[in-house]
Amino acid sequence: MYYTPNVYYPFHCCHQRRKTLGAGGYRSLPLQVGSTVRAPHNYPPIDIHELNQSAKKLQILMKQAQLFVNKITHSPQFAHDLMDAAQKSDQKKVEKLILSTGITVNIKNHFTPDGIKIELNNTDSEGACCSLIVGLKW
Repeated sequence: MYYTPNVYYPFHCCHQRRKTLGAGGYRSLPLQVGSTVRAPHNYPPIDIHELNQSAKKLQILMKQAQLFVNKITHSPQFAHDLMDAAQKSDQKKVEKLILSTGITVNIKNHFTPDGIKIELNNTDSEGACCSLIVGLKW
């Protein structure tokens, strides 16, 4: 091996003075300070039932979000009213406008001069599992 002046050689790689022979007579590196040996993990059997249920419930939230997005794209007046209420920091009117799109799940909204974020979640329904955040720039 040739020395290259601009390459970093870690201490354990190239600067050991003695060789350590491991099993079978092969050279092995000693453990470095701070390194750990991990035991193999025993994971439970894979069950996709709950993941599948969460995905189905997320699809419902996505349909709810689609109602809001469709209203913005198809109604310039709605988009104008939403931005106007947000600029005036009228939280109640913003929430009322969002709910007027037909959304029936819980929402939390946050708006800034840059855009709006709406979190849709199913915390009130049985088997609450997920939330969906829709962020739009204006």
